[in-house]
Formats: sequence, structure tokens, C-alpha cells
Amino acid sequence: MLKRSLFLLLLSLLPLTADCPVLPQRVIKWRGQASWYGQPCQPGLHPSVCGEHGRQTYCRTRFDLRQRTIAVAAELVIQCGARVRVTRLDNGLSVELPVTDRLPSIWYRQGRIADLSHAAAAQLGIIEAGLARIELIYEPD
Repeated sequence: MLKRSLFLLLLSLLPLTADCPVLPQRVIKWRGQASWYGQPCQPGLHPSVCGEHGRQTYCRTRFDLRQRTIAVAAELVIQCGARVRVTRLDNGLSVELPVTDRLPSIWYRQGRIADLSHAAAAQLGIIEAGLARIELIYEPD
């Protein structure tokens, strides 16, 4: 009985995993750097031969560089599939994207809060620069 009680006590002290975070109940805004991933294909090549295309994401979907999606820093505590509004701060362009992946913590510590798919980055005009300052807004349902 003592072992079971000790086990339950220790289990209750463990942090929640990224699959079941405690979600904020209000609108949350973050500002930081965004980059993009999913090397575009050379003309005539099928997307399946281009870099990240087709790999399984943290959210258990297949990455498609042609779809507008976003990978966010795990520290932002946003569930897979949630939709976020991303606005590029220097030009005001904005897009709403589903969260499909997570970023490594080291990137968050370096100021990067998001990684956009090629399609999303193109819509925000980030392809040439590679990085841009963004505002990311999460509004829970």
C-alpha cells in the first residue's frame, strides 16, 4: 500500500506532456523570429524528393511544403491542430495557420518562436530573407 501511495504521489508531481498541456483561456501574443523550412523543389521534380517533404511531424501528420502550416516552439504550449495568426511585423502581412510541428528548445532560447512551411513563408514574403520578426497570436476556442 505504501509503495502504491508513493507511486501515485510521484506521478502527480510529473509535469504534463506536450500532448495534454494546460492551455491558456485567453488570447496570448508572442513576438520573435520566424524562419521557414521545406526546401522548394527544382522545376519538374516531384515534392517527395525535396528535403523535409513527407516526413512525419511531431503532431503525427506528414509535412507538405505546399500546405500553409507552422511549427511552434514547445514552450508556447499550443496544442497540435490549433490555429494561430502570424503577422510579419515589418510589412503587416498576416496569415492564419494550423500548428503541425514543434521546434527544438534551443531555437526558442535563441529567439525563434516559429518555423513556417515554404507556402506560409511565401505568403508572408519571408523566402528571400530567410528570417523575419513576427507576432504570433493564439486565441483558444
